[in-house]
Amino acid sequence: MLFHVPYVLPASVGLVPLGQGALGVSFFFVLSGFILRHAHAPEDFRPLPFYRRRAARVLPLHYATLLVWIWLFFASWGNSLVEKINSGVANFLAIHALFSGHLFTLGYNAVSWSISVEIIFYALFPLLLAGRRALHLFIACALVVVLMPPGVAVALDQAFTSFFHFHPAARLLEFSAGMALHALWRHLRPTEGVATVVQLGAILLLLVLVPASAGLPAHLRNLVLLAPFGLLILGFAWHGPLTRLLSRPLSVLLGEASFALYMTHHMLFRLLDPWLAGLGAAVALPVAVAAAVLLSIAVFLLFERPVRNLLNRPASPGHSRVLAATPVPQGGGRG
Repeated sequence: MLFHVPYVLPASVGLVPLGQGALGVSFFFVLSGFILRHAHAPEDFRPLPFYRRRAARVLPLHYATLLVWIWLFFASWGNSLVEKINSGVANFLAIHALFSGHLFTLGYNAVSWSISVEIIFYALFPLLLAGRRALHLFIACALVVVLMPPGVAVALDQAFTSFFHFHPAARLLEFSAGMALHALWRHLRPTEGVATVVQLGAILLLLVLVPASAGLPAHLRNLVLLAPFGLLILGFAWHGPLTRLLSRPLSVLLGEASFALYMTHHMLFRLLDPWLAGLGAAVALPVAVAAAVLLSIAVFLLFERPVRNLLNRPASPGHSRVLAATPVPQGGGRG
């Protein structure tokens, strides 16, 4: 959110409060691999219910914000009607991250490109659950990054604008790292003191490596920053005083509303910018951030959670009884 401020609050704020904020998406992809692996044990995993629940999680808000964007900004968008339609179809199908150029990767609700990447990861997830496939994929991706000739990296960026930022193939490095990280977490149970040291050390390492890696090519930087991102996730997945702080009701609510914050703040800031102009950055920025947070909580409570619960509800009482009577595979069953 703070990374987008200079782009969507130029008149009222015009500052760059978090110039490296785009790295938050890198962290998100690692965290996503970790959490999905944690939530879906292979012993009782079934692909179709997984796909249904993932669709209920991300698509309603994606479509809602897409419609709001069309209502508010479609007429003023400077591209031709054909370009708008092409980008709109790709956005509707949530495959726009597969197409090169900002017409697709940043078209309509610009932040939704990462949702397109994530949906592709959802499609691949069942294939990566068995055995050590996620670990093997991560090793392969890391080797490709390390051994890639500079000319190849430049060519990829020329063929696909900002390939290592937007394309799902480039982001598989982080998603597979998150899944592999979960296997490490399952086998390590440190004391609370060790967990706290890891948490603080990860934060310190992040503060050091973010500026130190700024001059690296994008693909190498993504690999280097896996170290602090991985330690952050490990540290906070273990118990410790900082973990308890983030487990309080307000922190949990803000976490639950974070997807809505991500999907709505870009449009909200664009709308607020002319109204906040003249107040000064010291006033305009906190007002805009507070408005974005409050809107995200409202969207989560009034739209996102109710719609998700509705879509995840069994089709009928009879359907529920059938599911309840279905035996769970034992031993090495994969469902």
